[in-house]
Amino acid sequence: MQTVGYRELFGHLAGDLLLEDAVEIIKINTRQYAKRQMTWFKKDEGVLWCEPDFEKLLELIKNAGL
Repeated sequence: MQTVGYRELFGHLAGDLLLEDAVEIIKINTRQYAKRQMTWFKKDEGVLWCEPDFEKLLELIKNAGL
């Protein structure tokens, strides 16, 4: 129940939030969670950051039949 989205959707199902409001809150909470993850990973010197190569990724997906 701590995962981003659960609290908001259950709030909607309980009638406390409109669906549009729940979705907007989920977007905000997701961005905030991602920012916390980035901050945490920046402290770890063992993490190797690299730029994604979307062309290679698309080719891998095509070759995998996905």
